[in-house]
Amino acid sequence: MTRAILEATDTIKLISDPTRVKILSYLIKEDREVCVNEIAHAIGATHSATSHQLAKLEGRGVVECFRRGQMMCYQITNSKEAHKLLQILKLLNV
Repeated sequence: MTRAILEATDTIKLISDPTRVKILSYLIKEDREVCVNEIAHAIGATHSATSHQLAKLEGRGVVECFRRGQMMCYQITNSKEAHKLLQILKLLNV
């Protein structure tokens, strides 16, 4: 397989999980740093499940994490990977 195909597959895998899609959609809508508790509440997921999926997105450079006191907050990065995902979600009307 070519490198482009592998990269495309990896990008698409990031939005294969409904919780990750909900997280990204919420972060897009909010367009600011949002703490894990708020994200979890907004998408109807547990804190643990939300943190787990945010860690996967952070690992791929799609979101970045900021500590605010004892809280962990996230926002979408300006990375190439994030832009690809945002375009895909926009095309899917999500």
